[in-house]
Amino acid sequence: MRRIILAILVLSCVWVLNFASEPKFERATISGTVKSSTGTGLSGVLVRLINTDRKISVSVLSQSGGQYYADALFPGNYEIRAERKGYQSAVKSGVQAKGHISIDLVVRKVADEDTYLSSEHVFDQFPEDPDKRLVVDTCFRCHSMLSFLKERKSHDQWETLVRRMAPRRRDDFTEDEIDRVVGYFDRYFNESVPLGKSFQDAPEAPSNAMPVRITEYSIPDQPPPEVIVPSTNTAPLFPHNITVTPEGMVWFALYKSNRIASLDPRTGEFQSYPVPTPGSVPHGITFSKRDGSIWFTEARGNKVGRLDPKTGEIIEIGNFGGNTIVEDSKGNMYTTLYWTNQIGKVNTQTHEYSTYDLITPKAMPYGIVVDQKDQIWWCQLFADSIGKLNPETGKITEYPTPTKLSGPRRLSVDQGGNIWFTEWLANKVGKLDPDTGQIEEYDLPTPSSEAYEVRVDAENTVWVAGFLSNTLSRFDRSKKMFVEYPIPTPRAEIRKMAADPERGVWFAQSHTDVIGHIYVKR
Repeated sequence: MRRIILAILVLSCVWVLNFASEPKFERATISGTVKSSTGTGLSGVLVRLINTDRKISVSVLSQSGGQYYADALFPGNYEIRAERKGYQSAVKSGVQAKGHISIDLVVRKVADEDTYLSSEHVFDQFPEDPDKRLVVDTCFRCHSMLSFLKERKSHDQWETLVRRMAPRRRDDFTEDEIDRVVGYFDRYFNESVPLGKSFQDAPEAPSNAMPVRITEYSIPDQPPPEVIVPSTNTAPLFPHNITVTPEGMVWFALYKSNRIASLDPRTGEFQSYPVPTPGSVPHGITFSKRDGSIWFTEARGNKVGRLDPKTGEIIEIGNFGGNTIVEDSKGNMYTTLYWTNQIGKVNTQTHEYSTYDLITPKAMPYGIVVDQKDQIWWCQLFADSIGKLNPETGKITEYPTPTKLSGPRRLSVDQGGNIWFTEWLANKVGKLDPDTGQIEEYDLPTPSSEAYEVRVDAENTVWVAGFLSNTLSRFDRSKKMFVEYPIPTPRAEIRKMAADPERGVWFAQSHTDVIGHIYVKR
């Protein structure tokens, strides 16, 4: 293991965006009934209550008889929308939320129109071909299928792209394999092929789904960064990873605006802190249980950062950055170094860091967690396996997934010590028993959902974010199946979630510059 110590200290300026001038204010309640045009109450309709003053929305599902209820709302003007697939949305604007008011909504059935492409049919848009599996293995492990589906390029343009990306997948790509991948895209996605249907997923939830509450906070505009980071993501800020402190403060990394930001859910106040290194691309983020400091990785700055929430002071450490970052009980931070195929370790007291080389070349370590026994676990996106490090011995163990071409992406630990992980390519979620090494796999409801992130909350509920399906799924342990809920904001593209200290999970919507929270209402 290599050990190096390097630190850069910078006092950051703080950008404060206060949505509430006072910490205490009277909350409001809005309730009512969602009905069809015939007067029948409809359950399972998504009701969105959007505070147009604060850009905060609360969404609930109508229950038996079409009744909905949303309390503890920030005061202000609201737009209320009732949305469900197959129905024309009902909208009421200019609603002043004060005290308890009742608003009924009527949605009208519309003829089914096959004008949009939904996530369950995206995979089928890639024609069956002897080279399709090679294309999936080469191109879809990192990137969403949707990013390829809307592209049309010449043969030379596809060849340039494939030759640039393929070596990142593995070192032993042959000229024949590169020609086959290029040939596939040239046959089916050349410049003369029409684009086809637009992609859109309308909100839909099971009519008998348990009641949930989803709150979404739009992140305010930030000062422009010194360096513009090229990205196919069109969101100006790009909130990537997220963490929540025991006090309930939400922290997240703004990938494109080069800032670390926080949200106080009690007041709606945002604060942000510029990362000293321009264009550093802050990626992973977590908090230290030892002193409450915020730690983050810099994907391009090639450093690990520490932020003091009390002073805004930022220290940049080391000569590596990485993807996700977590802390063990001894005050060590661990991070996945995907391009160097290593796990990094930083001592939070001495700032000494070291690295562990992985067993499988080009394994692409991605999500990482620490279990109750201080064992380090991570996903190996390119190796279809889960890795484990025993820090005391330095021993690394690999656990292959039962499904080949699975693409494990992120993982979480439940209260029993089981390791849950997403299978990005296989549309499954796995559960690994650390005592036996046995893995169970569970299918997600929507095909091609692109399961990106999994998180176990304080109530031991397992949540999964569907990147392409734009859903949050909750695992029903009694039935051993997932129940899906729509994310109210289209194309949210959730890459990371964090458990709330009390209930549910927080999530960063990387494509829409929104921070959200979901929980089951008991």
